[in-house]
Amino acid sequence: MASTEQVGAALAQAAERNSATTNQIRAAVEGTGQIVVRLQMVAGGTGRPISDLG
Repeated sequence: MASTEQVGAALAQAAERNSATTNQIRAAVEGTGQIVVRLQMVAGGTGRPISDLG
């Protein structure tokens, strides 16, 4: 059976990985948002809705 220290260390490691994953997801969402803004700008320049650009 794992000791209290081992369980604590494993939980801390899992929390670190979770934090890193959360930061990666946030960065991906921000990047996607920037792409959407650019696409909206392109669509606005054409006078056509963004759904027609595909």
